[in-house]
Amino acid sequence: MVNKKTRLRVYIFFDFWNFQLGLNNFAKENFPVDWEKLPYAIFEEVKKLLPDDTVFLDEIRIYISYDPNSESDKNLLRWANGWLSTRPRFKVILKERKLQRKHPFCSNCRREIKECPYCNSPLKGTNEKGIDTSIVTDIIKLAWNDAYDVSIIVSSDADFIPAVEFLGERGKKVIAAGFPPLGKELRQSCWAQIDLGTIKSKFRRKDR
Repeated sequence: MVNKKTRLRVYIFFDFWNFQLGLNNFAKENFPVDWEKLPYAIFEEVKKLLPDDTVFLDEIRIYISYDPNSESDKNLLRWANGWLSTRPRFKVILKERKLQRKHPFCSNCRREIKECPYCNSPLKGTNEKGIDTSIVTDIIKLAWNDAYDVSIIVSSDADFIPAVEFLGERGKKVIAAGFPPLGKELRQSCWAQIDLGTIKSKFRRKDR
């Protein structure tokens, strides 16, 4: 009798802006991403880490924060709702950025910076804690419901470490995907890691 191989279900969780900032820092340019190819390029690396198992890419979740008053973010929303969300296996989660109650502050003297030092315009900070919370909530909830066996977090944010450690204790494999040396702490807490810089040619959009 032939033993059937284990079928491992894979979910990918994209922290959109964290990924974009990491990519820009790594590539030193405005790198054009082919979002249809990107998750599958990552999935090919996952299959190398799990050669004895049958793995299946079940869902691709992309978490995007936006500023409703920004023209560029309005274009981002049109792209996310009109194209990205229609791709097979893709699920787009959008969160409006919230204004901070406090102004930004100097990391040296700790004083609040209420105006831009160049144009004197008032500064209004925003944060993305809603995105972090959404990813953590979903990755734990889906694990609790046994929706996946392997998850890939595309981010360098250390805020995900407690969730990663919690999932590891419960037998779920979590893989970090990013651009070293960013995200060292997160990578160390994960079961494995993928260096996206080594496969960037596989997800570069060809029209540029």
